Amino acid sequence: MANTTDPARIVTLDKNSGSVIDTEYTVGGGVRSTISYDKDTDAYYFTSNGGYFYKATIDDEGNFTKLDSIALGGASTSTPTVLNGRAYVGVNGSGWGDYKGSVIAVIDLDSFEIAYKAETKGYPQTSGLGVVNENGYNYVYFSENASAGAIRYVKDKKGVTEVLDAQIVNGKKTAPSLFTPTGAQAQYAIADLVADENGTIYFKNDSGYIMAVGSEVEKLVTENAKTVCKEGEAYDASDLKVYAVLKNGVKKDVTDYVTIDDTALTADDDFVTVTYKYGMYRDKTKEGAANTTGVAVSPVETTINVTVLAAEDYDSVKAVEKLISDLGEITLDSENDIKAARVAYDALGDLKEYVGNVDALTAAEEKLEELKTPSSSSEAESSVSSSDVSSESTVSSANSEDTSSATSSAAESVISADTSKAADSSSKTANNAGAANPNTGATAGVCVAGLALLISGALTVSRKRK
Repeated sequence: MANTTDPARIVTLDKNSGSVIDTEYTVGGGVRSTISYDKDTDAYYFTSNGGYFYKATIDDEGNFTKLDSIALGGASTSTPTVLNGRAYVGVNGSGWGDYKGSVIAVIDLDSFEIAYKAETKGYPQTSGLGVVNENGYNYVYFSENASAGAIRYVKDKKGVTEVLDAQIVNGKKTAPSLFTPTGAQAQYAIADLVADENGTIYFKNDSGYIMAVGSEVEKLVTENAKTVCKEGEAYDASDLKVYAVLKNGVKKDVTDYVTIDDTALTADDDFVTVTYKYGMYRDKTKEGAANTTGVAVSPVETTINVTVLAAEDYDSVKAVEKLISDLGEITLDSENDIKAARVAYDALGDLKEYVGNVDALTAAEEKLEELKTPSSSSEAESSVSSSDVSSESTVSSANSEDTSSATSSAAESVISADTSKAADSSSKTANNAGAANPNTGATAGVCVAGLALLISGALTVSRKRK
C-alpha cells in the first residue's frame, strides 16, 4: 500500500508452499521499503510511509511474536541498514524544497530510540550502503532525492549522539557530503548505491548517467618497465604493468588504460612519462562548511628512467642476453656455450651494464664448476679377503699359564661415485617500482573523502626531452 495513513499488513509465508503462516495488520501507513534481517538481534526491520520504523520478531513456526515501532517524524521508504547495533534510514521532511527537514535517522537498537538525526538537502529514499572501518566506525552512504542527487554519509558507532564531521549549511548541521554531480549529471536520485572491491561507488540518477565515484589517486607505480631502449623505435611497453595507489590504500591495476606514444626515441631521451587521466571532477571538502563542487581532476604522472642506445649497440646487448637465456638447463655439455656467452659479454665493454640477465650467466658458470668437481658417494663397497690382508698377533703374559691372541680385520676399500644434479638457469627481470599491498583504510570498501568521478579514463605513456 502507498498511502501514508491507511493501515497496512505484513505477512509470513511458508518458503516451500508459499502459503500464508501469519498476518500482522497494525502497520501504520504503506510499506515501500524492503525488510532487513539482523542476526545479532534475530529481528526484522522495515519502515512505513506513515512515518514509522518497525522491529518484528517471529518464532520458529513463522508466527509473529512482537511488533515494536518508533515514530520517525516523517514518511520513509528507506530500507534500514543495520550495523553493529544501529539502524540507519532516510526520512522525508516537510516538502520537496532544499533543507526542509529531510534527515538520515540513526536508531540505537538496544534502547530502541533515535540516537540523533543528520539533516540532508533532500529526501534519502533509498537503502544505505554501509561498511565498518578498522576503528569500529560505521560509514553509511545515501543518495538524496534532491536537484543534484548528492551522496551523503554518516560516520557513527554505539554511543555517538550527534553528527560527526558535520557540515553547516544555511545554519543547519547536515550530514557530510561525499560527492555532488554537476552539469549534465546533476539530477534527482532514488537508486541504491553499490560498491566494488576497490571502494568505488557506482550509482545512477534521473540524468540518465551511470557514475563511478572512486578514491583519489595518490601515485602511480610501474612494474616490469623496460629501461634500455633502441634509438629510432617507440618505447616498448609490452611487459609494463601500471598500478594506481589510491588514498584509501587500494592498489589498482590500470594497465589496460595505457596508450603509447609511437614517436621514435632519440639518444636525447632519458625518461618516459606515464600519465593517468582517471577522472572528470570531484568535490573539495571544507571543514564544517559545504563542499566546493565540480572541481576538475588533474592527471597523475610518474616517470620511467630509460637509456636509449644506438641501434647497433642495442642489438649487441640483446644478442648477448639471448646467448645467456638460451643456455637453458646446465650440464657438462653446456661448457662451450657458457664460455661463448662469457666471451661475448666481456666483449661488450662499457655496454655490459645494460645486459639484464648477467646474473644468469654467473649462476651457469657456478653450476658448471659444481658438475666438474667430484663429490662423495652415498654408497660404499668394502672387500675383505684373507688373501689380500691378514694379520695375527700373539700376546704372552709373564705368567706362562695364560695366553691370548687377537686377529685384526682387513682394511676397508671405498669406491666413490659422482651424484650431482643439474640446476635450472635463472634470469633477472628489471623492476622499476613496487608498492605495498593495499589496505582499504577508513572505509574498507567505500571511499570517504577526496573522491573523483570516474566516467572515463586513459593512461598515457609519453616521453619527454631533456
